[in-house]
Amino acid sequence: MTSKENMLEVLRHGCPERVPDGLENLIPEISLDMVEWPESPGKDIWGVTWDMGLEESGAYPVGHPLDSFDDLDSYPFPEDLPSAPYTRQGKELFASPDRGDYLIMGRVGETLFERAWMMLGMEGFFAAIYENPDGLKRLIGRIAQIRSRMVDRHIESGCDALMFADDYGGQGNLLINPDSWREFIAPHLAEMYAKCKAAGKLVFQHSCGHIEPILPDLVEMGLDVWHPCQPASNDLAKMKKLLGDKLIFYGAIDSTILAMGTPEQVRDEVRLRIRQLAPGGGYIAGPSHGVPFSQANIEAMHDQIRRSGNYGANGELLMEKI
Repeated sequence: MTSKENMLEVLRHGCPERVPDGLENLIPEISLDMVEWPESPGKDIWGVTWDMGLEESGAYPVGHPLDSFDDLDSYPFPEDLPSAPYTRQGKELFASPDRGDYLIMGRVGETLFERAWMMLGMEGFFAAIYENPDGLKRLIGRIAQIRSRMVDRHIESGCDALMFADDYGGQGNLLINPDSWREFIAPHLAEMYAKCKAAGKLVFQHSCGHIEPILPDLVEMGLDVWHPCQPASNDLAKMKKLLGDKLIFYGAIDSTILAMGTPEQVRDEVRLRIRQLAPGGGYIAGPSHGVPFSQANIEAMHDQIRRSGNYGANGELLMEKI
């Protein structure tokens, strides 16, 4: 099998030859060329003001432009976002003679939850759930209109998959009550997922933190791949047992160990996640967060995925003898 054929077998819940290494870049993610997440202080296209955190963490939102839901009708939403050109990387990937070697994944920004709280402020978002739910629904609906048109754009452009991105979880709990998530976020997200499924596109969801309570909801809505599967916040073995016949797990190798552990500790972590998530297929190995790692630890991760992540002819996992 080629690397792409092997990846497709994983994504189809078929019989791959090996666990894919998520850093092989077989599913490059592309964006439209408008700044939603600035790399330096300033405003993004939604009117949110960003400043710098620590040098390694980059910019973060500090100014939230919506003081009142009365301003929604006159607010300058970025209506032209879905018609923006792709970044240079996206254009090159679509035009590459090697187009058949990888899958292209279109990014749908900080889809609903994060974009709404960035515009209101976190406190303003959660207060609105109780004090002005109708106003909050109007805001999320306006954001969803733009996101839905972005979905259409990625589908029409020929993307193979779409990546929705919203961090619903903290380290040990959901950031938003599950019932509130189902009321305010899920209906719009389900509509966008449905568009992708109707067009034969794969649905990826990036969501850091603890999201176990709503993960079955996401799968029922049509989620194919969950990223990045933060292991310290979720019982991944439990989720594999519960949802492994329907869901692809992408990530899960603890980034704290990758960043601070020894190469042998990294190897142990890779073995653990492959044992938990690779049986029966359905696992793409990779870091649980994108933070700086030493070259020695990255090499140990790559090597151990190659050693431990192989399947036999009948699909059984062939862990190397330890």
